[in-house]
Amino acid sequence: MKYLSALSCSFRLGLGQRASIGPYSLGQIIKNRIAKQKKEADLAKMIRDTMQEVEEIARFKVPKYLSAYIDVLKFRMQEMDLLHKFPENLKFELYLEFGVGTKTLLTLIGLGLSRTSAIAINEFLGADDLDETQIIQRLTGRRWTTLNIPAVVKREIEQAVRRIAIAA
Repeated sequence: MKYLSALSCSFRLGLGQRASIGPYSLGQIIKNRIAKQKKEADLAKMIRDTMQEVEEIARFKVPKYLSAYIDVLKFRMQEMDLLHKFPENLKFELYLEFGVGTKTLLTLIGLGLSRTSAIAINEFLGADDLDETQIIQRLTGRRWTTLNIPAVVKREIEQAVRRIAIAA
């Protein structure tokens, strides 16, 4: 939907620079902040402060302002008789909480994988909107075992697949 995809959130992250919530990893945000620091700084403090600010933004400010934006958007779409085009199951709070951007990644985390393992196996799964049943079908086929991913990730996926099999 063009209204939602056009939404771009950015906030002040201290030191006067703008940082977008989106394609930047926490490591990249910290690296950028350190690079822009003009004088000698306490790196540990800067890293802690940056992590705290990012968490505050991702967990509190973005959901608050995004929720307000969505309310206004829904109101306007209702006025235009387009509310039926608004996605019913919008879970932006969960996506922000877990630091993921797709239904597939959120479902993988829900199945017990860490965010790191979910991201590592995501490309293999080949779709952004897979539900639990679809993911389980693809993982139980075991073709993922031949992927070039870290052994620790493979172990975690194996453990999740075993847990799922036992629960079924």
